[in-house]
Amino acid sequence: MNTIELNLSFKEKRNYLNGADFYFAIEKTINIIDKGWLKKLTFKNFAYNKCIINFEKPDINKKIVAIGIWQSPNETSYKIWVTETSLAVLDRISFKEEEIIKNSETTQNRIRLNKKNKYSTIENIVSLTKELNYQISPKIAGKWVFGQIDLLKKLPSNYKEITIIHTGGRNSSFSRNQIIIEDLTYGEIRFIVGKP
Repeated sequence: MNTIELNLSFKEKRNYLNGADFYFAIEKTINIIDKGWLKKLTFKNFAYNKCIINFEKPDINKKIVAIGIWQSPNETSYKIWVTETSLAVLDRISFKEEEIIKNSETTQNRIRLNKKNKYSTIENIVSLTKELNYQISPKIAGKWVFGQIDLLKKLPSNYKEITIIHTGGRNSSFSRNQIIIEDLTYGEIRFIVGKP
């Protein structure tokens, strides 16, 4: 099997696919055939149509949406590519980001959430990082969007507290942010300014 289709929907009124949904869908899909976790995901382009996971480097004429590294339980890892098809995304799902943000606390360069909600861990991380970046740098030429995640360990499905710490970057174009879950460092998430 060289490719697998991802089950993705648009969130609310967006006309592009959400980065957190890519992360969640990739983990869920590959875990069916290889129990492990998505160690790294780097976005290259916005996606507006259905996408597939490629286990071999795609042809040069394919639009690459993201490149990832999958960590298998036997300590081996391998590269994956996400490419966009020409098939339309037909479904939409509800997503109320304000339900995450209203229970968070921001102080200087960090944002903290210590109340569980119905959204996935990655959705919480992305929403908190986005909010933090807008509070630090609200005047930008575009939108703050999820650009890359590098993890040291698999994200937990349950947690008591998530903290995102802004550690650097260039205020008008990209940021680096540390992910801490219950006092343990899980890795780094990077945001970039883009125009979907």
